Amino acid sequence: MKMALTTRQQIKEIHRLLDAGGVMTLDQLTRLGLQRGLAAMKHHSTRRTTTLNRSPKRLTPTFVALDRQTLYQQPTAELKHLALLADGARIIGLFPKDWEVVKTHASGATPDAVWIRGPSSAGMDWALEVDTTYPWAKVQCKFEDFGPPGLLFAGSLRTAARSGYLGVVWMVTNHLRQARVGDWLQATAGFKLASPGPALPAGVRAYVWSGGGQRQQVWVVCAEL
Repeated sequence: MKMALTTRQQIKEIHRLLDAGGVMTLDQLTRLGLQRGLAAMKHHSTRRTTTLNRSPKRLTPTFVALDRQTLYQQPTAELKHLALLADGARIIGLFPKDWEVVKTHASGATPDAVWIRGPSSAGMDWALEVDTTYPWAKVQCKFEDFGPPGLLFAGSLRTAARSGYLGVVWMVTNHLRQARVGDWLQATAGFKLASPGPALPAGVRAYVWSGGGQRQQVWVVCAEL
């Protein structure tokens, strides 16, 4: 039986989740059982409640961060992405100190963030992407740009340079989308479902592609606001 965290431990965990510009919602932190820590940090954190107008359920989440600038100098859509990124990354054991948010390029060829896993240009980094039901054409463009040379998708005529990420953490917002992304990867580019192992967190589906001496993993994980 898992022991409940003390208030001091909860505060430490909240700092770990929100450090380095991290953003989560009040609901996310509450689901993690961090209510006492949140109450104790009332005067040492900041909150912003806003309506997600494009949400089919018209959600009104309260976003939480350690400083006011993080919440009030970014649009609502960016806060939503950051909160989903934080939740999905947490599931695989990552925290804001482990990744760098990427400035979006007009071509869409950049991920939302990069999981730094080695020296610069060593080819060990993973792309982190939040998929809030992208059209499949956009999904394909993303994977083509993230993947190594030689990764081909059925019917693709693109010759764009590849970013060559060693892996991708693809975050979705429901289990149906999680299954569909996995099916799509297998059907369009020859990814294979990886067997569960000790390195794979519960609820995460992993897919592997290899060819021409290249290899890439994709972990598909569900995140929730």
